[in-house]
Amino acid sequence: MKITVKYFLLIFSLTAFSQNSEFKEGEIISRKGDTIKTQVKVLNRFRSFDKLRYLNPDGKVKKVSLDSIKSYRRGNELYETLIINSELFMLAKRIIHGPNMNLYYRDVSTSLIQTGMPKIIRDEARYKYLKDKNQNVIILSYTTRAGETPLKPIIEKILSKPIHKNKKLKKFLANYPNILEKIKNKELVTIEDVVVECNNVNGRLWREK
Repeated sequence: MKITVKYFLLIFSLTAFSQNSEFKEGEIISRKGDTIKTQVKVLNRFRSFDKLRYLNPDGKVKKVSLDSIKSYRRGNELYETLIINSELFMLAKRIIHGPNMNLYYRDVSTSLIQTGMPKIIRDEARYKYLKDKNQNVIILSYTTRAGETPLKPIIEKILSKPIHKNKKLKKFLANYPNILEKIKNKELVTIEDVVVECNNVNGRLWREK
């Protein structure tokens, strides 16, 4: 029995180490425009926005300051530094890329200790961002998992504002009156639908390649 348990623990440890040490082909572009073709370390969906590790030519793991990069790619995933209001720099993952509008998101996790309770509650939030062809960026919205508390349904309902009531989005889309009309009529109900419609050029249906 002892041998079996030790064998199991060894396999589990090797598997965990392998997953934690996984790298994918990618590249890092600095603010100055320099490009590094390299292997980028796979991190979880929260740490990917806060940390960047890659292999140098000697096979050693190196760290990169996120303040110094314009973007990085890991496999098919692209992370870009967004500039909001000319001062706030935020790393976000691009999920839709088109000629007129791009859509990004950023996942954030925080741990809270509830008053009078011993357990820790983890709050997870997803922020979405829009960037137009003129490089203007807005923080569109965010959704959250409020933790397993009695207030969770109420909090999630308050935060899930429909796009037809989003004044910031309407102002951002001022140059797209047809899109605004479709939003008003609830023909477009998700931000993903809006971005795709914005990228339809001259009546032609756009599809990201």
